[in-house]
This record gives sequence, structure tokens and C-alpha cells, in this order.
Amino acid sequence: MDKTIINARERPYSADINDAQSLIGRTFSNFMRYAHSTSFSPASALASASACYGLAMTATPGVQTYVTLSPGALMQLSQTLAPAPGALESPYRIGLSRTTMEIALPTPGSATWYLLEAQVSESTTSEQRDILNATTGVFESTLVTKRAEYSVTTQWLVGTVANIPIPSFGDWVMIGAVLVQPSGTVLDAMDAVDLRPLATLRSAPTRQGWSRSASVPVLRTDATPQSLVNRNIRLAVDNATTNQDGAGYGGGLDLSVSDANSSINPIDPTTAAVLDPATTVSASTWYYLYLCPWYDSAPLTTRQGASFSRGVLVLSATPPDAEGLFNSAVITPPQPFSNYSVPAYQAPCVGALRSNSANNGWFPMSGGNGQFVLRKSPSDMIAFLGGGTQAIPATLVPAHAKIVHWAVDVSFSGSPGAGSQIGIYLGETGGTAIDGGWARSKWSLDGKTACDPILLSVPGRSAEEINTVVIGAAGATIGTVTLQPVGYTT
Repeated sequence: MDKTIINARERPYSADINDAQSLIGRTFSNFMRYAHSTSFSPASALASASACYGLAMTATPGVQTYVTLSPGALMQLSQTLAPAPGALESPYRIGLSRTTMEIALPTPGSATWYLLEAQVSESTTSEQRDILNATTGVFESTLVTKRAEYSVTTQWLVGTVANIPIPSFGDWVMIGAVLVQPSGTVLDAMDAVDLRPLATLRSAPTRQGWSRSASVPVLRTDATPQSLVNRNIRLAVDNATTNQDGAGYGGGLDLSVSDANSSINPIDPTTAAVLDPATTVSASTWYYLYLCPWYDSAPLTTRQGASFSRGVLVLSATPPDAEGLFNSAVITPPQPFSNYSVPAYQAPCVGALRSNSANNGWFPMSGGNGQFVLRKSPSDMIAFLGGGTQAIPATLVPAHAKIVHWAVDVSFSGSPGAGSQIGIYLGETGGTAIDGGWARSKWSLDGKTACDPILLSVPGRSAEEINTVVIGAAGATIGTVTLQPVGYTT
């Protein structure tokens, strides 16, 4: 640990004492910076992103004309935050708020979003001390600075009725956003959004990368095989890590969604609070759910219908990348977050939904943790007559499926001779051999009038086809072949 050395019989010098205190403060600040670098700094670099503990913003709807900020600590790296750090001081500033702060709400002319920002600030305390007058040699009572403390100061940024204002960045840190009514109050609890850069939400230095998909223990539609008309879903995401690499960002953020109240308050992802503004839901089409950051923040919000959502839930037509982990292109969150475009490969994909053929509900499905079951439905199948090959439309399966489970039915007619079989395989487009492909099966036709349905599982690729042939003695003619997805694995 750095220290100032005071030698025996050395003339006392006030600057040495000040340097000693600066070195102690620098050691503590650097310790915190190194500690944070192991949890949320990119690669092996020292922590550069802001972080906080506590400083939770709360508002009492319809009553308080202020928000409260709980006690806590704010940490930020800055060479420009006043006062500029000296040669023996750390640029990693730590400000403490030891008591609850009450911050007055603005009084706009109409309902308006405001963003509360904070920064570390220095305050000084002066006291009377006897100071030696170098001319007269007499000690004189003088008002001098005796204590410097680092605390937290705040400011409001004004947005619009539609969106939270874009953050200031620089030496200001996001704390929370509030939709303020003309009276200077908050109408509903969901009109307060937590945007704090909590240290506990920062992911490991490697971030998620391409190593794993989001942990989704529950994803199911309220639509069932008995009731197909329903847009509601139930979703619970244990953990989904962003893959942020932007300059000044602190690496990945851990996001999640709770399903605690889904039985009485399910999510409708087609509402304006969830749907990507650039997406229109069409019949028999797959759509993808993403948990998105907002700039370098993981918003805690209940505006989207979930009982708890850390991150902005977005339903988009944009498919995930080739690995099925992140958005393959830019997506735009809904209001009040729509003034930020989430770059490609930053928002983790947490599920997929297929609209039904009437476009008045979701195709029934249920699953989680990578295993999903789909309803077997005549409206979502491939059906063709006779033998030969048939391409499988890529639109029948979600883009992030690694394995697709197909239900296959084959009918035949005629009087098959002894040893006759119907052979079928699923393979890549262009294949012809019945013994090739990803999956294959054969039915014996001896004495039968129909084939038992089978289940074939193949990698989830778009350039796939099915091939059916009669094997062995003649006498059988293939009738209708039906193929439909009944499940998939991510």
C-alpha cells in the first residue's frame, strides 16, 4: 500500500499530511476499481464503467411531488469531474449518500418523461483555526478548509411524452426515469423506471459471447390445442446476458423476467409496450422475443405487463444470428425506449412465437430450457401427393432451432407385394439416396392398409427436403405424405 514517509526529527510539513491522506484515498479507490474489473470490465482492462450500490429511486403515485433516493454509493471514472484529480489521487471517484435524499419533481405543462442523473461531487467544510502570520510571527484566527467529502449530486433531463430523454453520458450517470404529470406528481408506480448501473448486474469479463443461450425456464402461450385464439404468453427468464462492446460500456448486463403473476397477469407481446415499432404481426409467421439493454442500462420496468422485467422485452420480426443467441440486425425497443436502436449481437434472444393461420392468436406451444413442444395442426404442415422429393419451407421452424422434431404420416394404396416397403428420409436439398440424409425410416407394407406415423428429428436447417420411395416388390402407390413440426430444441 502506498504511504507517505515521515522521518525522525523531520520538520513537520502540512503538505506531507495531505499527501498521506491522498495516498490512502487512492489506495481504497484503486482497490474498488480492481475489484470491479474482475466482474464487469471488458477483457483484463481496469473498470471504466460507472457502478452504484443503493441509490434506489422511489415515488408515491398521486401524493408526493418528489422522488426519494435511498442511501448508497456511486463510483465513476473521470479525469474531468471537478475537482480534477491530483497527481497522488485516483480518477476513480467514489461518492457516498449517507441519508435518504428528497428530489423535487419538475412541473411540466403536460405529461413528460424526465431522466434523473447523478455524479460524484466534492463538498468542503471550513472552520476557524489559528494560522501563523509569517510576517508578524503571531498566530491569527483564520477561516480555512478543514474537510473535503465526496457525495452525490443530481440533475433532471427533460424528454417527451413518448420517450425518456437520451442520457448526458460524460460525467453524469443514469439513475432512473419518471413520467411526470402536469401537477408534478407520478400517476402510476409503473411510470418510474430504475436505470441504475448496479454493480451486481455487470457480467463476467468474457460476457456471454457465443458460448450459451439464455436460460428460459418457462415460455408458453395461453393458446392451447382446445383454444387457439389467444395472444397472451407466460415467460420467465432466469438469466440472459447482453453482449455489449460499445465504447465506455461496462461489458455485459444480466437481464431477467419473472413469471410470478403470469396466471393472472400474462403478457401480450403484440401491445405497443412490447412490439418492435418496425414489426407488424402477420399470419403463420415466426417472431422473436429479445431482452434488450437501453444504452448501458438494464431498465427495471413493469410497464410491459410482466411482474418483473430487468431489461426491455421486445417482440421483433428480426431473427437471431446463426447461433441463435443474439439479434442479427438492429432492433428498436418500444416507447419510452424507442430513441435507442439496439445494435446487432447485443440483445439476447429469449424465445420465439408463431402467429396462427388466422392471425388472431399464437400457435400453441410450451417449453423452456431449450426444449419446446408445438401443437400438431393441419394448418401448419407440408402435404403432397405421390413419391419423390418435396422441399421443406424454412418458415415452418424458428430460425434459432438447432434440432426440429417432425411428425410424418404416409398413406398408400394398391396391393403391395411381399417385401414391399415405403422408405422416407429427411436430408439436405439435392440428396437422393434413401440411405442418406439426416434421418430415415422404412415401413413394411405386408398386409397393411396404412402406415403408422413416426417422429423424425433433424438439424434445424432451411435447405432441407423430404424424399419418399417404394422399395422392393411393386404393387403399392404412395398417396399423401404429411410432415409437420411438433417440437424443436435450441
